[in-house]
Amino acid sequence: MTTSVYDPTTYTMFVRDISEIKDGITSILVLTKDSDLHQEVTKKMQKNDVDDSLYLVDIEDQESKLISSLQSIEQIKKDLKTDCLIFLNKKAGSLEYISHRPKPESKYDWLDVAKAFKEHYGMSEADDSGYWRWGQIVPEDGEYLCLDCGYIEDLSAGEIFPVCEVCLAGDPEGPLSVRDGFWEKI
Repeated sequence: MTTSVYDPTTYTMFVRDISEIKDGITSILVLTKDSDLHQEVTKKMQKNDVDDSLYLVDIEDQESKLISSLQSIEQIKKDLKTDCLIFLNKKAGSLEYISHRPKPESKYDWLDVAKAFKEHYGMSEADDSGYWRWGQIVPEDGEYLCLDCGYIEDLSAGEIFPVCEVCLAGDPEGPLSVRDGFWEKI
């Protein structure tokens, strides 16, 4: 039995239970139904600009079992009070946390971020220039240089390449896009 809430006026589906999410890498956009962000996402969804691994969850839905499941994930607990984009791997009926992006200071394209993460996650090769992108898995322990600002970050194998905390490279608000490679092993 499905517990999704379908909104016929916007053609969007809000999921309420983990069973409604397909196995594999997925993105969950937590937002408030009928908010400006919901309207913006709806327009893109109506243009078929989103794949089926992006799910919407209404943060104010008191009957959502999925909100309860998300609140049990320590890394995202504090960011669930506002809009956020969560990247998870669903397998065997459970959610494994990968990463998340809390609400930014200014407006940006959440759907592009979700698409880019899905493209990058699991890629085991640097780009043609030898640089790593946000969302890719760090291949080996060591220091990595942000090519935009020169910041050096010590990363461990298996972690996700982050947005640069100094210049925000890899963030839609930063100097380099979510699709650009900007980390270099030193």
